[in-house]
Amino acid sequence: DQGTARKMAEPTTVLGDTTPRYRQRRPLPLTLSPLGSRKRSLTTEAGSKGHSPPLTRRPQRSSFFEPAGDEFQRLVSSKLSGDSQVEAPNGSIDFQARKPDCPLAKFCVISTRAEAQDVSRLLQLWIPEKPLVMLSITGGAQTLDLDMRLEEVLLTGLAKAASSAKAWLIDGGTDSGVMYLAGQAFKNLPGGQTPLIGIVPYRKITHHEAFKAPAGSGPISYVKRVANSTASTAIDPLHTHFLLVDASIEGKAPSFGEEIEMRSKVEDQLRTDLQTAALLLVV
Repeated sequence: DQGTARKMAEPTTVLGDTTPRYRQRRPLPLTLSPLGSRKRSLTTEAGSKGHSPPLTRRPQRSSFFEPAGDEFQRLVSSKLSGDSQVEAPNGSIDFQARKPDCPLAKFCVISTRAEAQDVSRLLQLWIPEKPLVMLSITGGAQTLDLDMRLEEVLLTGLAKAASSAKAWLIDGGTDSGVMYLAGQAFKNLPGGQTPLIGIVPYRKITHHEAFKAPAGSGPISYVKRVANSTASTAIDPLHTHFLLVDASIEGKAPSFGEEIEMRSKVEDQLRTDLQTAALLLVV
């Protein structure tokens, strides 16, 4: 409802980031279509420069959905790392920008060699309540030029549709472009109501080394200290779950886009496992 769309604040900068997250200029086409089983080309381009102090872990707090015991341990200990003898790093993230009523985000570092059905099962253990619809969001990953009026309609409509349909949302998980915009759509809703799942290239995340800290050492305290660039990008603090796709086993240099094949397989598998409607939103 355009009449109820609230006016967005001016773009702001965070922790030394001197570039607005997105610009609001000309309108871009907005397409909503059924999510098919074919592979898709998703564009991802963002990053960060410079060095910053290592991230730390804080004492344990309550998390977003607790993993379900033995089955969860079996998945992370032998199924998701690409090596049956190596446990997939996993845990919780405490963002500095986290809302007080929002539970800690969940993460798991998964190999490009992991099976899609195992990743799908992990998400179902994290999020026990099945969705009525699965919404895959893609579009501009670095700068997003949207007319102010169109942006207001998109934010309001996305929040209302996802909340009323008990949707799972899947995107690229970073704090830039359409992924940042997706997070903003749920900024003013009670924390933890709608799962917003980011599937991200692990090696291109700012401070990615912190996500392989020893298990049981507590939540990661994640603070963005440098601006996004083509080298790496920060993850978005308003997302609830992160699949960090590690392609190092492939022996190639890190690159944005190395998570695309895994994302496509996981979305296809979820659609089969959950037996739910699926939509693709292109912004």
